[in-house]
Amino acid sequence: MSFDTNELIESLSCENNYITRNHIIEYLNDSVEQLLEIKNIDPKVDVLEFFTEYFKTVLEGNHILYRDFLFVSSTPYNRACFVQKFLELFFQLLSKDEKVNSFEMHSLLMLICVNFPKNLVDKCFRILSRDDNPKIWFKDFIYLFQFQFYYQGKILDRINADL
Repeated sequence: MSFDTNELIESLSCENNYITRNHIIEYLNDSVEQLLEIKNIDPKVDVLEFFTEYFKTVLEGNHILYRDFLFVSSTPYNRACFVQKFLELFFQLLSKDEKVNSFEMHSLLMLICVNFPKNLVDKCFRILSRDDNPKIWFKDFIYLFQFQFYYQGKILDRINADL
């Protein structure tokens, strides 16, 4: 049985490859960075246990909590997890007929991601609000926000791929 290294490299670089399609390399890189940070604090950390816990949080969708926006928005799965956690945390506002302004919504988003860009929130408000009233219904914001935030990367990736 012969092993062709070039064939392996080519298969890994293929867009339809499981590793590429699911951004596994990004999660592996992040897990190693996190491990190195923890090892600086506690050199005796159990590596196997750390990786088990890291990927468990990824599967649960909790890996995006309190992370940098660059990480939160880096993969479709991260964006979906962010929207899901936002809905879980602020579900009570969906059941109420609450109107919110852009500052309030941005403040809520920053509780999960401290450097969440305000321009993404403002974009939703420009689309949904009327000039005479800068407040919009929370549920309207959520519908537009989840679409805009989740698909922003996919749309941009598609545009770049077509160029």
